[in-house]
Amino acid sequence: MKLQLKLDIKELRVYGERTVVIDKSELQEVIVAAEALNEADYTSVSWAEFKTAMDNAKEVLEKADATQEEVDNAITA
Repeated sequence: MKLQLKLDIKELRVYGERTVVIDKSELQEVIVAAEALNEADYTSVSWAEFKTAMDNAKEVLEKADATQEEVDNAITA
């Protein structure tokens, strides 16, 4: 006795989530380099701007659902 199977697929849909890997390695490197800077070498205004950018960069680094755009913007800032 032979068993024959016939499969007729008219439409096939695959559902799932796409995994997007965000590369934060360069952001980590920028933060490490920036932490070596000395406040005494800058004006109070420029240091305040730097500190704001640095705080934001650290937040993005720790943010589990950060986008690559956020990471790239933090690196630039």
